[in-house]
Amino acid sequence: MKRIRSAISCVLIMILLFVFAGSTFAVNERNEPLPFSDAYDALPDDAVVCYMMGQPVYKYEVDEYGFIHKNTTTTRNHSSYYTESRLPSSYRNRPVTAHGGMSTQGFYQHDTFIYMDEDTGEAMARKFEEGATADSILATIGGFLISLTPLKNALAAFIGLLMQLPAATRASIASQIRGYTDEHECCFMLEMRNSYGTFRAIHPWDGQYAIRYPQSLNPPSVAWVDGVAGYNGNTIWGASA
Repeated sequence: MKRIRSAISCVLIMILLFVFAGSTFAVNERNEPLPFSDAYDALPDDAVVCYMMGQPVYKYEVDEYGFIHKNTTTTRNHSSYYTESRLPSSYRNRPVTAHGGMSTQGFYQHDTFIYMDEDTGEAMARKFEEGATADSILATIGGFLISLTPLKNALAAFIGLLMQLPAATRASIASQIRGYTDEHECCFMLEMRNSYGTFRAIHPWDGQYAIRYPQSLNPPSVAWVDGVAGYNGNTIWGASA
């Protein structure tokens, strides 16, 4: 009888350990910096999860860390719901940041742009690889000097989340940036946030134009721009809606 009780006790302990280990794994898995909501997880692979540069992005085009793998061929018209303007000469081919968004029938998306010239791109790539602090990266693009609160907050969140990613993923970001800077080209990083999660992409930039005005969309759709700031934190263009 004692042997039977001992065997039962061992089995119960093993079951409890298995359940505990499974729970711990699930918690740790959920604590990874994955950018998606439960609503995203429930979507089919062919569902549209965000809009990038005027194009719908499908779930199957997004990797596990929210990076979009979709070919684009233009360095202009970065979104169909923004109008771009040529930057003042002192801000061309210099780091520029911008924030805007759109809503339609209960769907909201916020976009944050980090435009990088060749030197800034190289510096950012190096900092991503080294695992520099978020503050160090923000300083590179004048983030602490920006007076536009929505833009400043969006940049802090953007960079903060990126620096939580695994080292291999940050190295991949650096490699994508160097794909442009090694060819002496400018590029920009774009973050899109909506109810499905946080999505990111890196694309070429002509160094000349940035978003300025929202497009006039058919009601109930609406777009807005919270502002555009230069490398020195100065506001280049203020908010417009």
